[in-house]
Amino acid sequence: MQGVSNPYNNSTITVTLTSNFCTKKVRRQSELTNQLQNVLATISDRKIPHETSTGIIDYYMADIVSSCDEYPGGMIMPGRNFSSDSYMFGHNGQEKDDEITGITGANYTAEFWEYDSRLIWRWNRDKVEKPWESPYACFADNPIWLVDKNGADTSFADNNSRQQFKKTYNEINDRIKINTEDINNLSKRCQESNYENKDIEKQITDLNTERAKLLDIKTTFDEVMDPNTPMFYYHAEPNPNGQIKAGGHNDWDEKNKRFDVMFYSGNQSSIVHETTHGEQYITGKLLISTPRLYDYMDEYEAHNNAQNYNLIIWGKTGKTEIELKTYIETNKKYIKSIQIKKWEQICK
Repeated sequence: MQGVSNPYNNSTITVTLTSNFCTKKVRRQSELTNQLQNVLATISDRKIPHETSTGIIDYYMADIVSSCDEYPGGMIMPGRNFSSDSYMFGHNGQEKDDEITGITGANYTAEFWEYDSRLIWRWNRDKVEKPWESPYACFADNPIWLVDKNGADTSFADNNSRQQFKKTYNEINDRIKINTEDINNLSKRCQESNYENKDIEKQITDLNTERAKLLDIKTTFDEVMDPNTPMFYYHAEPNPNGQIKAGGHNDWDEKNKRFDVMFYSGNQSSIVHETTHGEQYITGKLLISTPRLYDYMDEYEAHNNAQNYNLIIWGKTGKTEIELKTYIETNKKYIKSIQIKKWEQICK
C-alpha cells in the first residue's frame, strides 16, 4: 500500500500498487483552464484507483500534477497553489519566466511582450499605441474580461467569440494543408504517368482553385490579426430562440479607436464575411466615414468569401456570381447602406 497526498487538504488516499495505473511513467500532461485560457491545474495521464474494503476498484481519481488560483493578470495567490512551479505555462496560456525574480508566475513572456503580473504592466512599449491608453498597459487594463495571448493586442470581448474565431481560422488553415498535400501527391502520380493522366490533372487544377480561394480568406484573417493593424474587437451575440441566425455587422468605434465586429454565435461564415470587411478597412477599400463609403465590390467580396468557406469547409451550395450580384443590387439593406453603387473598386 502507498499514500497519495491530496494538495488541498493534506489528506492521504490509500491505494494498492498491484495495478500499474499508479506506477506507470507519466507520458502526458493535460491543462485545465478557465474561460480566459488561464492554466489553473494540470493532470497527468496516470489514473489513481480507489478501492473498496473488499479490494475492488470502484472508480479512479485524477493525478493532479499542479494547481493554483490567480489574481487578475496572472499573479499566483500565496497559499492557494500546489507545485505551481512544475509547469511552464500559466495566465492566458503564456509562458512563465520565473528566472527573473525567482517567484513563480511573477513574470510572463510572449511573442510581443514581457510583463510583470503583480503590476499588470509590460516592460516594452506596445507596438499598437492608442491615445487613450498607456503603451505599457496590459489587457486594456481589464484582465478579468479580456485576453491577450501573444501580447500583440486585445481582440475579443469574450472567450466564446475568441474560440469561434480561432476555430474558423484553424479550419481554413487545416484545409489548406490538406489540399497542399493532396496536390503534391497527385503531382507525383501525374509525373509518373508522364503527364498523360487527364483525370489527375483536372483534380490538381480543382484543388489549386480551391486552395487559392482559401488563401484569399486566410489573408483577411492574417491582416486583422497583424499586431501593426488597428484593434479589432469581436463579439458573439446569442441566437434568438436558440436558432443560428445569419448576419452580423461592423463599425468603427471612434471613442475607443477600434473596429467592432459582431456576429451571431455559431455562424462562422459571418465571421468570414465581417473579417473580410475588416481587411477592406485596413487596406483602404472600405472607408469608415459618415456616411460610410464602400461599393458593390466590397460587399460582393465579403459574400463571396463567406460562400466559398461554406462550400469548401461545410459542403454547402451557394449562389452563382450573377445571382450574388443581383442579390446585392436588389437587397433593401444594401440599397440603403452602399453609397457607391458600382461594380468596381472605387476606394483604395
